[in-house]
Amino acid sequence: MDKTSILGGCRCGKVRFEASVEKIRTAVCACIDCQKASGSPLSLSIAVKEENFRFTQGEDVLKSYPDTGESGKSVNRFFCTECGSPLIAKPEGYAGMITIRVLSLDNPPDAPPSFAIFTKNIPEWITIPEKAIKAGKKFGG
Repeated sequence: MDKTSILGGCRCGKVRFEASVEKIRTAVCACIDCQKASGSPLSLSIAVKEENFRFTQGEDVLKSYPDTGESGKSVNRFFCTECGSPLIAKPEGYAGMITIRVLSLDNPPDAPPSFAIFTKNIPEWITIPEKAIKAGKKFGG
């Protein structure tokens, strides 16, 4: 299967990255920790294999924050120290994977999420496709 290249970075442009994925599938996480880290009721991400991701500039202005997710597992959250943009996370529960914040991409995909986890924390005024909620149950959220 052909891989798709995705490019992104922080708001101020000091940090840039690239990744390749076989299929772009977005995921919604509404755990309390992702809500606080994103300042939003939802965190929208794309998971990629760590070996298919690299920073192309700005690693010197990155900082990571070790966190414990609502699952009880650790998550290292990376952000730009210049502008504060959240960029990626490395969740312990998905070893070898990196989650990229969709809105840090140069061209965010315009597609509904493939799955949603911790949906009990989503405000009633936000509608998530039922198909994504059902798919998220297999991830334990």
